[in-house]
Amino acid sequence: SEIATLSNISSVRVKLLCNQIITKITENSIDFAKIRRLTDDTEFSSSDVKAILSALDYILTNAVRNDVGDTTLSNELQQLGLPKESANAIKRAYVKNNKILKKALTKNILSLPSVKTSKENIEWNVDYVLSSSILKNVNESLVRLKLKIKDDINIDINNQNQNNNNNETIDVNMTSSQLDSFLHELKAVQTMINEIEKK
Repeated sequence: SEIATLSNISSVRVKLLCNQIITKITENSIDFAKIRRLTDDTEFSSSDVKAILSALDYILTNAVRNDVGDTTLSNELQQLGLPKESANAIKRAYVKNNKILKKALTKNILSLPSVKTSKENIEWNVDYVLSSSILKNVNESLVRLKLKIKDDINIDINNQNQNNNNNETIDVNMTSSQLDSFLHELKAVQTMINEIEKK
């Protein structure tokens, strides 16, 4: 049904909406006002517009992840019922932005929510634990962290503001030795990410 809805808009609008989805994927932001301007003079409902955006997001994301050839992408979309002009508009956006899309999606593979790094969003303290209900003698430092996280942006074409849940937090407790191991692993992962980004 998403393809059928997508088939009812011009290839020029398909191209412009693709640009918005590409910005969402690569920069985690989207211009809701521009999307409304592109769809205001149509008979599409709010759910129709969301379906179009979701379809374009799905097409571009999965084409990049599966390294689909541009000609194959266009042919497959036409077989699904998309007009040739619209299929080619998506193909051109895919080819032009393939590298930056691949880079953005690589960063998101198995990624955890992003932590807000400003001082007011990170709380920490260090306790020295003498004993507990499990062990009589512990005698070890315990690091406690409370981190506020950033949620992914949700598409809401009725609201120009990006929808983020600013109240979600993660509580982390670890011993000093666990903290050392954790920091070591984080550095190793960062090195791997840097190597991937260079390719």
